[in-house]
Amino acid sequence: MTGTDTPPAAQAAAPGHSSAARSFLHVAKLLLLFFALDAVIIVGIYLVLPALALASVPGLMVGAFTVLLRGRLRDGLLAVAAQAVLSGAAFLVTPSPWESGVLMALVGVAMALGGRVGWRTPIMVMAVFTAGAFFPVHVPGGAPPGSWEGAAGIALAIVLGGVLGAVVLRLVLRHHHAPRRSVPVAWPDVVVNGVALGLTLLIGTAAVLAWDRSPAASWLMITIVILAQPTDERTMRRSAQRLFGSLAGSLIAAGFALVLTATWQSAIVTFVFFIVAWSYRLSHPAVELGQGYWIYTIITTPAMILLAVPAGGHQTLEAAGQRVGLTIAGVIAVVLVTQVARWAVVRAMAGRESGGA
Repeated sequence: MTGTDTPPAAQAAAPGHSSAARSFLHVAKLLLLFFALDAVIIVGIYLVLPALALASVPGLMVGAFTVLLRGRLRDGLLAVAAQAVLSGAAFLVTPSPWESGVLMALVGVAMALGGRVGWRTPIMVMAVFTAGAFFPVHVPGGAPPGSWEGAAGIALAIVLGGVLGAVVLRLVLRHHHAPRRSVPVAWPDVVVNGVALGLTLLIGTAAVLAWDRSPAASWLMITIVILAQPTDERTMRRSAQRLFGSLAGSLIAAGFALVLTATWQSAIVTFVFFIVAWSYRLSHPAVELGQGYWIYTIITTPAMILLAVPAGGHQTLEAAGQRVGLTIAGVIAVVLVTQVARWAVVRAMAGRESGGA
């Protein structure tokens, strides 16, 4: 794969990109172990500092995932520190739609630049959790959005969970080594990707925060972050498959919304969908290239909807409809801006070459 970071499970599943993919069941067992470790850490935090437990989840996920991807504890701790700053800053500026848009745009540009040094995927994960920080559900102390107390509490919780997650995973997987480094993204692709992510996240974040402050609204930013790939071919392929998968997955979520009557039922269904979705994705490395990505999207969409709105009934049905609308908006924005940015870069390069001749 050129210009992207391949998740370690996918690289382990296909060493040299030629052997057979690691079996679905084996990957599922690894994921169950991963979530079991996360659960133990969260319970431990809850027993000592209950107010920080749920707010520590983003740090826990970022720290553990970065150690898996980069293979070094130092990188995991660096990512945790960055996430604490980003989430705290997002909480501070969330009352202002345009300041929030600028913050997300900067994260998007950093994500594009990360493709040069093998950090694109870890920054993408940070971008996803930063988007969620504009719509905080669990704030230590219950401080209002925009307050320094709330920002400090969120940052502290992320550092606590992230350090524990990174250290525990490094100890458990002490023989884990960094995956083979991917080929750096070419500079023209970095520029196009940076422009596409920067503009769409700037406008999309500002528009969403001015219109809807529910947790489901973060799906627009998440859709943009996931779809805007370094190459046009992958962007187009992912966009088409995500649109189809989100439509089908939202219908599945709507069906569950009609039959689920308790939050614990939604939690079980969500967990099962997540395990199945990521087991499929990590045991099929071709998904990272956009092949079969629609299958992953169909499975993960109901999980995301039920996670955001687990109550069932009309609330979950509304969330499913909102997911479809935001996905369509994200797809259109990413495709259009990417094409315009590519045209501008190609024209600029052609002008430079003709001028130098």
